[in-house]
Amino acid sequence: MRTSSLATAFVAATLLGSAVTTASAQTGSSVSGDLRDRRYCEVLLGYVYAAQINAPVFNTIGFNYCPQDKWSSLDSNALKTENAADVIFLNGPRHWVMDAIDGLDVSGSGETKNFGGIEMTKVATTQVPLVALKGGLTPTPYTTMQVSRTTIWIYDAHKAVFELTDPSGNVYVMQSYSQQVDPNLKMSDLPSLGSHLKLPAGWSYKTEILQQKLELNSNGLATITHDDLQDTYQKR
Repeated sequence: MRTSSLATAFVAATLLGSAVTTASAQTGSSVSGDLRDRRYCEVLLGYVYAAQINAPVFNTIGFNYCPQDKWSSLDSNALKTENAADVIFLNGPRHWVMDAIDGLDVSGSGETKNFGGIEMTKVATTQVPLVALKGGLTPTPYTTMQVSRTTIWIYDAHKAVFELTDPSGNVYVMQSYSQQVDPNLKMSDLPSLGSHLKLPAGWSYKTEILQQKLELNSNGLATITHDDLQDTYQKR
């Protein structure tokens, strides 16, 4: 398989958090609050081993807000060489939409790396079987997938949450919004985002003001979806 097609498929599988992707939790317990609208980025280092890609995931959470000048200057090819990786995926910039996170997958393993002056901590390892990459994968908005992880997304009372509802009535709460498709997207745009999305028949978007704290517990397996701007939602 050529590196370019492998990279395309790996990006799609990782971005979507598809059923063929699993994340191994690291040691730790929780991340403090005040996360809402906090900018972050991730670097995934992909290594081909035993018919799969193993990818340690490094996140800026707890270190910095992913400075744009340094993020824009990152060179995937240089990072691949520096880290002896087979493929690099730059995921970001993104912004958290919840207020706090509790769980093993976000508190870090203690391992840190510096990518072009951006300090990051390892938060998980993702595995993607190579068999799933044949022919490449295309990100498909409004398609649900399951991701193996142990996290609790915490949304404070009296705060807004942004939700997709599918034709069966299942509700998905936005966990992060992306600036990868629309670099100008910001938190204040989210209440009216529905008018800018290409919602399939039977899907809807709404804003809800919480009357009490909402905790979305993945219980080891989260069901997620994405809209056509690559914003990410977890099933409620």
